[in-house]
Amino acid sequence: MTHLVEREAEHDRNDDARSLLRALYTNEADLTPDHDAGTLTVRLHHLANRSTDAAIRHICRESTATETIFPETNLRLIHELESRDNPRDQEV
Repeated sequence: MTHLVEREAEHDRNDDARSLLRALYTNEADLTPDHDAGTLTVRLHHLANRSTDAAIRHICRESTATETIFPETNLRLIHELESRDNPRDQEV
């Protein structure tokens, strides 16, 4: 996974990539199953540092592209980063 992060210009050191992944794995996420579409959306919350958004979006795109099926289900995982424009507590 670190190689995905290192591709982003702001995270060119292995230690930075590992640190970002540690923060990402311990951060909260919303899980939204859609049985009709056969998907499970994993919506990641932003980290404190806005500069990590590009790297996280890249990880989400690459992870989603694998079309991984969540274990013991028929749901394909979709990873995305929560929008800063409409935080989850804000009504639209």
